[in-house]
Amino acid sequence: MSRRTRIILIIAALLLLVGAIIAYLLLQPRGSAGVTALPDDGATDINRQLGGSLDRTTGANVNAAAPSQPAADATTPVVPAVPDESAALKRLAAAFAERFGSFSNQSGYENILDLRSFMSPAMIKWADKYVADATAAGAVRAEYFGMVTRSVSSEVLKLDETAGIAKIAVTTQRREIAPNGGEKLYYQVISIDFVKTDGTWKVDAAKWGDKVNSG
Repeated sequence: MSRRTRIILIIAALLLLVGAIIAYLLLQPRGSAGVTALPDDGATDINRQLGGSLDRTTGANVNAAAPSQPAADATTPVVPAVPDESAALKRLAAAFAERFGSFSNQSGYENILDLRSFMSPAMIKWADKYVADATAAGAVRAEYFGMVTRSVSSEVLKLDETAGIAKIAVTTQRREIAPNGGEKLYYQVISIDFVKTDGTWKVDAAKWGDKVNSG
């Protein structure tokens, strides 16, 4: 046998060996190659009872649901923000003071009558009497006379939400227009009493303080 023939036979034998090894590996059950079977420690029976597979590394049921976190109580009522009564009353008092204190002798007391919806029953009674008395006395003059009032600041003097009463002091700047066209500027504080009627704040009284000349 020549040297060339021996080499060819050796190569053929190696190819057959490699082919046999490959065929053996392909015919093995998938996942079984190189894996050492774990001893039966009863986990299979426990797993069967629980209906899930056990992770032998941790001993935990990997199919089990994660512990649920305490959920927020859907029935817990949401507490609404408490309204700032003092701020609302100061705004209401400032607006009332400006309208109440701005008028002309030819406006027919609209500054009072237009505010009736913001007044308590007692204040409405006062307003109606005031207008009736002034009209009967012939207070309307031929010469024009007017007053323009602007709120400068407001302060809560008293607020009792339980009793439903409050008092607000509003500092105003007032411009008085005389019949001859002359003007006079001064400051004046108006004290406004409130009462809560059917859940709504109403003006129960309004009283002007002393005039303080500007400048």
